[in-house]
Amino acid sequence: MEEITLLGEKIAYSREKLQFSKKELAEHMDVSVSTLSKYEKGISMPSVMPLYILSLIMDMPMETFVSDDFSLEEFKKMSAKTTSEMFIELHNDIVKGIF
Repeated sequence: MEEITLLGEKIAYSREKLQFSKKELAEHMDVSVSTLSKYEKGISMPSVMPLYILSLIMDMPMETFVSDDFSLEEFKKMSAKTTSEMFIELHNDIVKGIF
């Protein structure tokens, strides 16, 4: 249940960052407003396609939404970067760990 709540917080944060109303984001994700509300409250979990669409809109890897490895605070920091910037940082961290 904690995983769904964290995912919901990330979805709600994304909507606020995008400055979308619930209706606007629901339309983009091809879900109803009530379904989006359930996602944000952690009552239900979105299927792959709405999450994929949100990840495209936010320019973030889908894994950052669904993984517990990324807290809400880390997610907020990451949302300020593009996907390419995130992958470069991740690559650099991996290389540093190897050498």
